[in-house]
Amino acid sequence: MGRRQAAGRKEAMHVYMWDEATSQWRDYNLLTETQTEGYYASSLLPVWAGAWDESLRNEATRRSMLAALEDALSYVCGAPTSEYDALRRDTLAVWGLALMMVMAAVADGGLRSFNSGQQWDMPNGWAPLQYFLVETLRKLNLTEGASI
Repeated sequence: MGRRQAAGRKEAMHVYMWDEATSQWRDYNLLTETQTEGYYASSLLPVWAGAWDESLRNEATRRSMLAALEDALSYVCGAPTSEYDALRRDTLAVWGLALMMVMAAVADGGLRSFNSGQQWDMPNGWAPLQYFLVETLRKLNLTEGASI
């Protein structure tokens, strides 16, 4: 019985959450019947969990997933939980963050906090999330993934 239910969940994830255009899974809003936009760390966790459809295990799809994962791992302090309020390595290097903080201090008359109060929010990456993403990278089984 449990295997049949798991298979049903896996099929539902493929039908409702898989986004062919980005080769990622999206959260599905039951009220609007739409998928969420943007990057979320959960976008590739079905690979980690082994809950992805056999039809997606081809090399072309795995390469598209790798591209999404490379982007997530390009952040300064590890992959973020989502792309919102993210400081990208390619647009704001570590020295840029320091400069931005100094500029904010001057503009505001004091140092403005970028911290939401949550330890896993930007600019930090949540440690378990980094593990999930690295294991996902390993499970994609692509030679290029070893260099990330």
